[in-house]
Amino acid sequence: MRLARELHNPLFRQYSEHTFSEKLSQVASKLDAHPEIADWVLEDLTKGKDPRGAKGMTAEEVIRAAILMQIQNLTYAELEYQIADSQSARAFIRVPDGITYSDSALQTNIKGISVNTWQKVQRLTVLAAKESALENGRTVRMDATVVETNIAHPLDSKLLVDCLRVISRCVHWMQEKGLKSAMKYSHKKGKKVQLAILNAKGEEERRVHYVQLIIGAGDVWKQLSDLVGKCEQLPAETKGRQKHIEQLRHVECHLEAILAQTIARVIDGRSVHSSEKIVSIFEEHSDVIVKGRRDTEFGHKVFFTTGKSNLVIDCEIAEGNPADSEKFMDLLEQVNELYGRYPRQTTCDGGFSSKENVIEAKKRGVKDVCFTKRCAMDPEEMCISRSVFKKLARLRAGIESNISALKRGYGLGRAMWKGFEGFKAYVWSAVVAYNFMLLAS
Repeated sequence: MRLARELHNPLFRQYSEHTFSEKLSQVASKLDAHPEIADWVLEDLTKGKDPRGAKGMTAEEVIRAAILMQIQNLTYAELEYQIADSQSARAFIRVPDGITYSDSALQTNIKGISVNTWQKVQRLTVLAAKESALENGRTVRMDATVVETNIAHPLDSKLLVDCLRVISRCVHWMQEKGLKSAMKYSHKKGKKVQLAILNAKGEEERRVHYVQLIIGAGDVWKQLSDLVGKCEQLPAETKGRQKHIEQLRHVECHLEAILAQTIARVIDGRSVHSSEKIVSIFEEHSDVIVKGRRDTEFGHKVFFTTGKSNLVIDCEIAEGNPADSEKFMDLLEQVNELYGRYPRQTTCDGGFSSKENVIEAKKRGVKDVCFTKRCAMDPEEMCISRSVFKKLARLRAGIESNISALKRGYGLGRAMWKGFEGFKAYVWSAVVAYNFMLLAS
């Protein structure tokens, strides 16, 4: 039976003498002050599961392992090594003597923490900062950045070959189960044509290879319904049957759209709107984000609200590519929900600026609204004085360092967990780890 926490902790568990270990000890103290966190995690880990059986990792160990993983920007394999080798890591996570955990066990448990739980833990860090007078939410700054999903650059040829690869794996599994099945166009052939496309010397040569790949992938798409039918002939209790049926149906739906997209772009020379593009068959929730003249990014736009203390007060993960100005009032409402009042001052970059946003913010009691882009208003109309406007404009630059720290130090440059729920949980876990380290400092 899984437990929220160990009933009896070892007496002689110690941290090493190092500044980082001292910070981990402080983070552990902050977590100890909120035992309800382990209860929330336990609820996630045991939801819909039989409570009997081996106890596995305690909920306390799982949340601490997840926070340590984000603090040090580790992979699961690196986290496994830290737990096995590091005195401070074992003391922080509170691993029982003589016990280690595999990377697969760590992954299964950490991914079991829901987005809702991460959000509740993040709110606790905000309330803790408020109680300790570290952050009162009177002056806030906002900005947006793109967090990439874990996908390769989405070339049409690669998307088609990805589909062929998944189908090839399923066909190989069916053959192992005794079903006579074969692809009309193999993944190996598709891979060779993809390489030829990448090395083509001109558009005409590239188009010839694309036509070959499109015809071959089209033949495979036509036989997908037959492959699904053959797979369904297997006994219902066959291990992996439902999983491979779902994979084939998933690819069937996406392959049709990718073929249409490729024909439109490569053969007909037409552009496809970013909202209609498929950029991955594995992380299909990924959005195409273009900000100004910068390179195109694939992931999700994330809006951050931070205070003077650099604490991340809130973040919002958007779907699509909404304009920054559209989210300004939503972010203010979230601050109001957290603190029970609107901030006195707010500062943002030019992307959030609009005259309507200034008017609406002032209606809600925000005294000073600073946009680095004037939006047809004088500084004195946005703030009580020009000097306050300049001060807030300088303060705004600090959120760039907050985002940089999250991306470089806490792994937020690219979300490594699968699915949209996994993406959101990864972002929130990085924010929680960042806030706990800030509180510990």
